[in-house]
Amino acid sequence: MTDTEQYKRWLQFVTLLEQIHDTDSDAQRRQLLERFQSETVLLAYWLNRLRVTGTELSTAAGAPDHCDLCSADLRKNGLFIDGQTRAGEWAYMCMPCSGQHGSGIGWGVGQLYRLDHPRDGGEARWLCIAGGNPDPDRDASDLMA
Repeated sequence: MTDTEQYKRWLQFVTLLEQIHDTDSDAQRRQLLERFQSETVLLAYWLNRLRVTGTELSTAAGAPDHCDLCSADLRKNGLFIDGQTRAGEWAYMCMPCSGQHGSGIGWGVGQLYRLDHPRDGGEARWLCIAGGNPDPDRDASDLMA
């Protein structure tokens, strides 16, 4: 993809975000997340690294070492997605597999995790940086109803 094509795609992404930012349509939200998965993941990652955004920063319990789809080492890249595939099942996915097979990032769709190495030298952990509980004051099971 050329720089011009990438720029046009980014403009499409931002324009659609502005158009549906206040929609209650789950179908429109899922369509945007699926169409612009890579842009959503990268934007969420960059904003989290800049400490602009985050979720409740839950950690992944029993996080995987390898992608369920291609067996790639998830610690090598430092990111993984616990998400729904287009076929409907959920999987731990590396970035390339998520782009090919995933449904996107967002509550009820997929969560993006980043490997965190605590400054105190403690054990590394996976932090949810996008797609987590959008209302941490409410129990997650209430939001799924």
